[in-house]
Amino acid sequence: MIGSTLSFTDEALGWVGKDGNVAPDCRDPFFHVITEMAEVTNFAAAFKPGWTKFKLPRGEVGAMHAWECGDGESVFGPRQPAAGSLFFPVGTDGLIMNWHEGAVLLLRR
Repeated sequence: MIGSTLSFTDEALGWVGKDGNVAPDCRDPFFHVITEMAEVTNFAAAFKPGWTKFKLPRGEVGAMHAWECGDGESVFGPRQPAAGSLFFPVGTDGLIMNWHEGAVLLLRR
């Protein structure tokens, strides 16, 4: 995943291929901020190893964002634990997201 580019637009959420096009993994995406503390606590456990590994100060980690695909059926990212990827903003130019097989990715602008 190192060197890969993730694109967020109103039309699609997906990895940018070598041809410069965004993979059509998630069309017409939308996001919502998760503020329900029980839900945040439930999913934060999946991110804790990443926060530790990347040495991210809690004060720099923003609110949890869940992205969903517009068709309501497809997901971008792993089916577990969240049926898609969850993102936490980190500082002003980063995101941390869950990925397949328990991996946690730190994305930089």
